[in-house]
Amino acid sequence: MNKRITIIKAAIQHNGKIYTGYRHALIIEKMWQEKKIGIDDIKQRSQGFMTSDNRFVDRSEAANIAFKAGQIKSGVNSLDSYQVFP
Repeated sequence: MNKRITIIKAAIQHNGKIYTGYRHALIIEKMWQEKKIGIDDIKQRSQGFMTSDNRFVDRSEAANIAFKAGQIKSGVNSLDSYQVFP
């Protein structure tokens, strides 16, 4: 039996490390407070999500996974954390 893959956390990949949290903005704020980055250092392409099988995926792939898993009701091109975690 195949276990359905789901989106479990917002994530930002930066300098080979993955930071996770509830919302991308909260992750960025924590990174900034810890002096790991400046806000301008975060590129849109480095923002994504963690899956239930512990993979980092970009917003586009995350949208497909969330739709197939029934986490969102309609397909979107780019997933935002508020769509999965209201």
